[in-house]
Amino acid sequence: MAPRKVIITCAVTGSVHTPSISPHLPVTPDQIATDAIAEAGASILHLHARDPKDGRPTADADVFMQSSLMTLEQRLAAPLRAQPEMCSLNMGSMNFALFPMLERPREWQHEWEPKLLEATRETIFKNTFADMESILEKLGKGYGARFEFECYDVGHLYSLAHSRDRGLVPGPLFLQFALGILGGIGADPDNLIRMKRIADKLFGDSHQRRWVRDASVPWLPPLSCRASHLGARLAITTAFAKLKSGRRRAGALTTDLGGDVRQDRGARPGAILSMSTAAQTGTLRPGRANDVGTIHAALLRLGTHIGAHQEIKSTPEDLRRYGFGDKPAFSTLIAEVDGEFAGLCLHTPIFSTWMGRPGVYVQDLYVEDRFRGRRIGEKLLRRVARECRVAGGAYLRLSVDTDNETAKGFCENLGIGWSDYEQVQKIVGDAFFAFADGPEE
Repeated sequence: MAPRKVIITCAVTGSVHTPSISPHLPVTPDQIATDAIAEAGASILHLHARDPKDGRPTADADVFMQSSLMTLEQRLAAPLRAQPEMCSLNMGSMNFALFPMLERPREWQHEWEPKLLEATRETIFKNTFADMESILEKLGKGYGARFEFECYDVGHLYSLAHSRDRGLVPGPLFLQFALGILGGIGADPDNLIRMKRIADKLFGDSHQRRWVRDASVPWLPPLSCRASHLGARLAITTAFAKLKSGRRRAGALTTDLGGDVRQDRGARPGAILSMSTAAQTGTLRPGRANDVGTIHAALLRLGTHIGAHQEIKSTPEDLRRYGFGDKPAFSTLIAEVDGEFAGLCLHTPIFSTWMGRPGVYVQDLYVEDRFRGRRIGEKLLRRVARECRVAGGAYLRLSVDTDNETAKGFCENLGIGWSDYEQVQKIVGDAFFAFADGPEE
């Protein structure tokens, strides 16, 4: 039997431990980067930032001393700027108690360390459904980020299933079972098996299993062994990873258990997805006359999405007549994933007399719900823009429905801004016919 492909995700510093707990905790950006690259064959870095001066897990000490009381905007500031391919998302509010670390006698290097740990006795980590929806909207739909869903207890799996059922989370899913935090499920093999069983029940084969993240170092080797036997495809180490010997052992343990640790550049979120589901960002091709039924159905779904389906009067035959005749009035670019329709961009040529250059007007941009979050919309727009530029074009224009906040955020994230000197005006239907048929004098 060929070895299973395994990708190790390494969280080399985390946000749980403090510098006095381990002398091997990397603090500066160089230390974090060096450890991430050098150890255990990790292909994905689960990044936490620390102040290089004293190792505290934030750039703002005053904010972090309030720990889980940080606002959603503060927590999102860094990922919105970095635009990573993958982000972690805790699936619920919970007690995230670190104060038991105070029970072991030690000399604290920094005054903030015991204060921070003690503060977790009376605070919670807040992640409401509204918070999760905002993160999925801004990072997922806005930037195309994939998520590793951190589940600290069985209830978090049901919260994820709820979000999936509401269409907020596209598949396949990356699950991270986070065992051993006081306030969540305990770190033992029975709980790991239970989490996997519930995940299989809720998500079937649509999820990628990951092995555990745990705050209790002694438990990690046996839990890792059990997770590997259960079919985990991705490995992550945090507390274990902060000890250099632990990071080296993670790769060796995976190999010993029959895993093939991937260290190539292909080990990216998209490549991970393709291991079991071939979930790619899609291929693009020009629309054809026999696509008119698919195109029209997509336009109807788009209209329903923005609450304007009753305004769509076109028929598939209209699209065939005006889009695929001798003098087509528009062009269509279609995205497919594994041969299945995933989205489209319908566009027309335009010309700027002021610039003296052609451009392109995007009439409709649509991505199927189940394929959102994979940057298919961005890929469609960029291809249309590139073709326009090759033909000598210099600009792209589009209109966004006034109530479509998702589309507005999407455009803003791509640098497509509002025109501050123009207002779109139109005349439609009978009023247009009367105007066109009226006297010229």
